[in-house]
Amino acid sequence: MVLRSAASIPVYTTILGQATSACGALYAAASVDGIIAVWRTSSLSSGKPIVRLKTDGNIYSLLTAGSYLLVGGRDKVRAWVWESLGEGQNQHEPSWELPLQGRGEVNTMALLSEAGTDGRLLLGMGDNNVYLVDLETRVIVRAMSGHAGYIHSVDTCGDSVIASGGEDGCVKLWDTSQQEAVHSVRPAEDTDLARPGCGSHVSSVAVTGDWLAAGGGPAPAIWHLKSLALATSLPCGDSEVKVVRFQEDTVMVTGRGRKLYQATISGELKSEVEMSSSVIYSIEQKRDPNLMCCAGSSSYIDILTNQYNYKDDTIEFPVLD
Repeated sequence: MVLRSAASIPVYTTILGQATSACGALYAAASVDGIIAVWRTSSLSSGKPIVRLKTDGNIYSLLTAGSYLLVGGRDKVRAWVWESLGEGQNQHEPSWELPLQGRGEVNTMALLSEAGTDGRLLLGMGDNNVYLVDLETRVIVRAMSGHAGYIHSVDTCGDSVIASGGEDGCVKLWDTSQQEAVHSVRPAEDTDLARPGCGSHVSSVAVTGDWLAAGGGPAPAIWHLKSLALATSLPCGDSEVKVVRFQEDTVMVTGRGRKLYQATISGELKSEVEMSSSVIYSIEQKRDPNLMCCAGSSSYIDILTNQYNYKDDTIEFPVLD
């Protein structure tokens, strides 16, 4: 009888971060225990990554910033060059590192592009703060404080709207010129959204145009940004939500319960797809052609294409050499 290590069993792998290169040719996923794997998007279905590297420390988030793959760990962000990864270079040392000593886990990252700058990076951290970082100088420009729990999610629409969601159950809206939030919403305080059995935390936020979406313990919903009036709830079953994401006129909702929901802005269900993992922690999309990867509480990564109405394929994250 051959004994398997826990690491080799799919259910014991957790993937929190995914990213696609700016050119769309490369896709990366990272396990929480520090492994990064990179595939060519043109041959994802083969299941064979071109690079697999083991880093030191845990990985909580991934993001593309120009030519770099940013990797959010504990007390630091590290950057690898996408082009080098695409050439199959297994570089264990990053090109550069942003130290964040004492600030905790980099749970979430988002890019904020501003006129006249080379772009800025938003970090949602384990010390309850959102940080604004200048990518050119790699210096923290501002710490935005106000959450009473660690940050689960940040999102931005252009350079005018920043939203964050935290363990404290708050959704906060920010102005980059201020340290304090300009508006705050508590979804669990709405009787139509409250689900005490799931908790009050906000796991994911998304903003686009005139709309804000959020979900977590409370049922996912959409608010009108200017008035902060609740517009509609979103489909999610009875399970905790981990991801809400706008895709043009569609909202993606997923989390616990093996379901990926697509809904209209008005909350009407468009499709429901069965997932391989019992919890989906992140979804990663690219266009031309359309491709979406869903990953979470196992080594299985589900691949959807076209209108994302069905699962095309499933690949397995390479936990072991």
